[in-house]
Amino acid sequence: MRLMVIYCSPRKNGYSARYLQEAVAGYREVHPDAEIVPVYLNDLNMKGCQHCGACKADDAKPFCIIDDDLKTVLQTTLHCDAVLWGIPNYMSDYNAQAKILIDRYYGYMGKESRLPAAQKSAVIMVQGNPDEGLYKQVEEFMMGFLGQRGRRVAYGLTIGGCRGKDGSFATDEGLSRAREIGKKLAT
Repeated sequence: MRLMVIYCSPRKNGYSARYLQEAVAGYREVHPDAEIVPVYLNDLNMKGCQHCGACKADDAKPFCIIDDDLKTVLQTTLHCDAVLWGIPNYMSDYNAQAKILIDRYYGYMGKESRLPAAQKSAVIMVQGNPDEGLYKQVEEFMMGFLGQRGRRVAYGLTIGGCRGKDGSFATDEGLSRAREIGKKLAT
């Protein structure tokens, strides 16, 4: 089994990372020998979608012609059994690093998804506001995006009250919920 873990936060020791680590531990409970493919978006040389349309051609391979680090990430995605996203909520929405990757997925979407049908996805959203329902539309968008309109299995989790610069204040409840997402992703 191969799990790609996409760290969208620029903080490698922040809440997103801490909860992703716990979700990976849950995934490993089911698949102890799983290969984990970490992707730290903030470390990558990446460019936004140019809306050139090359990815929509019937014979488009690779699906995106932009020659940057995301090209490899997008190609690797095709060979993963599951993809786990960790995204901080900035200004009532997902952050810029996540947005760049989401836009670059454009070539995988359409009438027929180019992503593996059996691939599962999950997103863990973290936010400073303790009201986890306040920005539910952000998680719902990600669920629709990751679920490709019901064609693929997707799970979502929002964890509120994530204040401070590091994940050392992660709650036991939040960690338990993240671990459960990892287990669901693995089954």
